[in-house]
Amino acid sequence: MKSHGAYRTSDLPPAMQADQRWTKKFIPTIMMWAGSYDDIWSIPDDVLLHHVQLVFDVVYPELKIVIVHGGVIHLLTAQRISEWRSNFGSTGIVIIIDFLSHNADCDSSTLASSLLANWAFLYEDPDNINPLTAYRSPFILQLYGRAHLNAINGHVVIPSFDMQALDTIGMSRVLALSAAALERTLGMIACKELEVQDILPSASRGKFTIKLPKVLNKATGKKTNAPFLFSAARWSKATNSYIKSILSKPAGYVEATAKMARTALQDDIETLGSLIEDDKDEDERAMICKFYSLRFHPANITYHCRICLQFVVPSSLLSCGIYPSPSSSMPLPFFAYLSFLGVYLIYTFYAFYVCAPFLMTGLCRFVCFF
Repeated sequence: MKSHGAYRTSDLPPAMQADQRWTKKFIPTIMMWAGSYDDIWSIPDDVLLHHVQLVFDVVYPELKIVIVHGGVIHLLTAQRISEWRSNFGSTGIVIIIDFLSHNADCDSSTLASSLLANWAFLYEDPDNINPLTAYRSPFILQLYGRAHLNAINGHVVIPSFDMQALDTIGMSRVLALSAAALERTLGMIACKELEVQDILPSASRGKFTIKLPKVLNKATGKKTNAPFLFSAARWSKATNSYIKSILSKPAGYVEATAKMARTALQDDIETLGSLIEDDKDEDERAMICKFYSLRFHPANITYHCRICLQFVVPSSLLSCGIYPSPSSSMPLPFFAYLSFLGVYLIYTFYAFYVCAPFLMTGLCRFVCFF
């Protein structure tokens, strides 16, 4: 028998390797159930074995296999759940590093500290701490979608499970896990334990290389990264606190938040391993900073032309209600269009008569016709 964590899919019974049901159906269904379990950090073996058997019997009805403790199916399933939790930590780092890379004009440590203050990173608008938008920040929605919704894609219906509850109310624990993972990342960057410039070079090669800092373990005399791992020992208490907060939300709140995450995931056309991209594809999470980058996309223009104006709007204008926030679906007021047009005309006049050599660069930054 192999040690825990040493099993691979190739160790499964041959009958289970004939198709992709293990990865395409079994594991997604297990992850969906695990995400709703009361203690998301620690699932007792007897509880796990029972639910693994229930899922197995539905996914592999033709196989009459009894799942045993310490067997390959049990241990490999437990290993996949552990990797699923760990993925929240690594994906959270990717999302925050991506955000900071688009705000190079802001000091990474200072920006991370400001997002941690009053838990601003949890809210849809970090400049407007509104309890009704908690756990709906671009960070949370992206992490929830990438680390969990992708993981449960393809899950099957288990008659003995309350699938509706798993898909809605049960997601509160996954939101809490996402919040804890983001707090961890921002904390390491705020304390300069994790440096953006140390990670970005690996992104240019198409794959992140994240090396956690190490400290000396006085008991062993060796260096370890244990204090910086996304683990139960370090983050179960914070996760449980977030769960308590989320469960206090009004009825329907978690369901609506989960729906927002699904929409965000569908709109997310980036690949997880890429931080290097054109400015025109700037991600929505780059809008959380001292200033917001405001876009509007007028639709239904008769000559099929889309005008994309982009300029910097101070937070003070957003907070006073003159302009809608970046995350709001409220349409821009008519005078906003006029002000945009005025800025564009002034800029064009200046660029044409004063800075002719830089005309094309200036125009590309303010208006793009498709």
